[in-house]
Amino acid sequence: MTRKSWNLLLAVAPLGLVLGGPALGADMAVRPLLKAPPMVAPYSWTGWYIGANAGYGVGSKQGGLAFTPAATETFNAMPGGGFGGGQLGYNYQIYSNIVLGLETDIQGAGITDTRTCLLVCGAGLSAAIDQKLTWFGTTRARLGWATGPVLTYVTAGAAYGGTETGLTTTAGGLTTSLVTTSTKSGFVWGTGVEAALGGNWTAKAEYLQMDLGSSAVTNVLPATTSTFSTKHQEQLFRGGVNYRFGPDQSAAIAPTYNWGGLFVGGTLGYGIGP
Repeated sequence: MTRKSWNLLLAVAPLGLVLGGPALGADMAVRPLLKAPPMVAPYSWTGWYIGANAGYGVGSKQGGLAFTPAATETFNAMPGGGFGGGQLGYNYQIYSNIVLGLETDIQGAGITDTRTCLLVCGAGLSAAIDQKLTWFGTTRARLGWATGPVLTYVTAGAAYGGTETGLTTTAGGLTTSLVTTSTKSGFVWGTGVEAALGGNWTAKAEYLQMDLGSSAVTNVLPATTSTFSTKHQEQLFRGGVNYRFGPDQSAAIAPTYNWGGLFVGGTLGYGIGP
């Protein structure tokens, strides 16, 4: 190659690099721009809510019938039945996991206990009792521990309700009947768990122990006096749903948990005789 040819090659080479650079660059893979996932605020339980509930209640204490001059009988006064109503409350979440709350509720109830055979139930001597809880309400404080959209809590406060206590006695060919109606007050305590369903809705399951004091009713016949006494102590099992006012927090609810698989554990509970 002549000296003139070398000079021409050296002059053209830089131009080829400049023109060919974009083409080579176009053939290289472009790395995608990775974006961080959007930040989602943790689930918050703070705010007002309103809801509805329904459940079943059963009494848990003894009743007694005193029949003068000679007989007494003690038995489990266990009124049982369903109830339903509504609730209103407010929660305030502090220190990330602690939830303080106040809730009030009111329910209509059909919790009854009617026995038609006490005493000897024959030869003209018998007694029938009638015990009812027709409505009740509570106003309670709640203290809970939140793990995201799940809240476990204990609760305690005041309770009140309408009771009916009746006694019908037959002796010596005569029958007398008396029913007393009163509004009782007392206290209530319990525990429960509440979980977000989606949007502004939550569902809860709750156990309450309610004590409304005691009642007594007395019937008088010419030769006898009979008194029925009982305590209004109820165990309440209920479920409910709440609508929470405020922004939609669906994004803060974790994907559905997969419960598939083997498990082992233990149980603890309480039983009541009929």
